[in-house]
Amino acid sequence: MLPTKLCTVFCLIVALSPTRLNATTFVVILATNGLVVSSDSQTAFFHLDEPSSTKTKDQRKFFIVQNRIVVGLIGVANIDNPSFHYDFLTWMQTLQSKFPKDVSVDDVAEAIERESPAAFANFVAESVTQGTVKRVSADQLCLSVAKFVIVGYQEGIPRLYEVHFDIDWNNQKLLGPIKLLLHPEPGNISDYRVLHLGVDEAIADIRNGQSYAYHQATILCPRAVNSVFRRIGTYPSLDDTISFSRAMIQIEKNTNPSEVGGTIRTVKILPNGRADEVINKTSALSKTHSRKSEKQH
Repeated sequence: MLPTKLCTVFCLIVALSPTRLNATTFVVILATNGLVVSSDSQTAFFHLDEPSSTKTKDQRKFFIVQNRIVVGLIGVANIDNPSFHYDFLTWMQTLQSKFPKDVSVDDVAEAIERESPAAFANFVAESVTQGTVKRVSADQLCLSVAKFVIVGYQEGIPRLYEVHFDIDWNNQKLLGPIKLLLHPEPGNISDYRVLHLGVDEAIADIRNGQSYAYHQATILCPRAVNSVFRRIGTYPSLDDTISFSRAMIQIEKNTNPSEVGGTIRTVKILPNGRADEVINKTSALSKTHSRKSEKQH
């Protein structure tokens, strides 16, 4: 068990079907010394008039609002169609232009809840009609289309929202948006909290000392694993927390390369509220993994 003051909570949010529109892994760590968000970058581009031409590319899956608030997307990020077009990063840039100065995390979540249905309604209507996205089985009630993850400090306290959409198969329409406050939770006094969202088939077992995920984490970020799981020392440093979050993405990439891939990208948010992307960490992580693996052989 983890020490009382170091309560690490893992939040599992998965689609209800093997059909993957949200083939993405996000890791969010909320700690006393800062917030960390990491994700993969493998993104699918949908062409509804030519479903077979759908391709993937390496693209950032988060947007930083006013250098303070991170908005990430798990799900459909790019849609090309003669009648409409949607691109997550462009859409967020437009949305940010409407925000007042010093917009709050609550305000960003509310704006996404209010503005995003128009971006997905046509996609759902046309993809279902054209058969681009199909119901897997008769008992499949819904399919996850998109989840927005909104994280930042508000009045000095970490705040995390999810806004998500599903396809309602019975009525063949968009279900949502559904807005959830994931942190802080009533009665939750955790000082170090880890959440993994989207594809997490490997990292869901990271607390199991015999699992592949745990073993790989000890290779990629041994100091952070010692601090989090072995009660050695206190909380991980912010740098170790960054390494831990990136290791979890790498582990999922190794396990599910067809669904999670591309550059691992990370944003850190300091207690003063400043959010910055962490640069030049991917190569260091890969080199560390390589050196450790060579020593084992």
